[in-house]
Amino acid sequence: EGSVEVAGFIPWVDRKTYLRKIGVVTGQKSGLMWDLPPIDTFAFNREIYRIPKEKYNRTISEFTELLDLSDIIKRPVRQLSLGERMKCEAVCALLHEPEIVYLDEPTIGLDLNAKASIHKFIKKVNKEKKTTFILTTHDLDDVENLCENITVINKGLIVYVDSIKNIKNLVSKKRIVNLVFSEEIEREALKDYEIMEWRPLGAKIRVDLGEKSIQDIITSVIKSVPCIDFMIESIGIEEIISQIYKW
Repeated sequence: EGSVEVAGFIPWVDRKTYLRKIGVVTGQKSGLMWDLPPIDTFAFNREIYRIPKEKYNRTISEFTELLDLSDIIKRPVRQLSLGERMKCEAVCALLHEPEIVYLDEPTIGLDLNAKASIHKFIKKVNKEKKTTFILTTHDLDDVENLCENITVINKGLIVYVDSIKNIKNLVSKKRIVNLVFSEEIEREALKDYEIMEWRPLGAKIRVDLGEKSIQDIITSVIKSVPCIDFMIESIGIEEIISQIYKW
């Protein structure tokens, strides 16, 4: 029981009007016609959404330049790489300038360059057109790069809702220190620290800067083990989410 409203519409009551207000991009299902070039699907969508031709041409030109699609949109979809296809999927979902766009695992399987390009595109559209993006993903790089707010769901229950900024503040005083040893040592040598990973010639420990300064901690560690190198890292969002799942 309950109710749902999206952009002021009840989806199953105002279906046609509602669908004109949203766009969808999914990494698992294509909205493009497999044997035709993407530009043909774009033209087809222009008719469906009744986009004025001048506005359509302006949008296509803008998106093509932003995503470097000038040659890609003229080739059959079946000849495109996954990264090229996902760029075109994004264009297809945004042609009619929806108020809300749902992104379901939009960067799954993409290489770093394709992922960065899609991130840049989404940020630009969000900033300039004020489009709201709702992202569902297991790729926390997407979350960290794109989202202002985050909802963590565990076994069907919402276990955390807050801003990305605040979720990082949960561990703002914690750091990870990667250590490299000059010789093999016993794990017991670092018994006073929280050991995250252990290797014969190295270890990864988590430290709390609320208790001591990083300088004091490193000095203490170097006195305990034959350390020849170390690297200090902030705790990534993956680790933070992992801890939330354990609450």
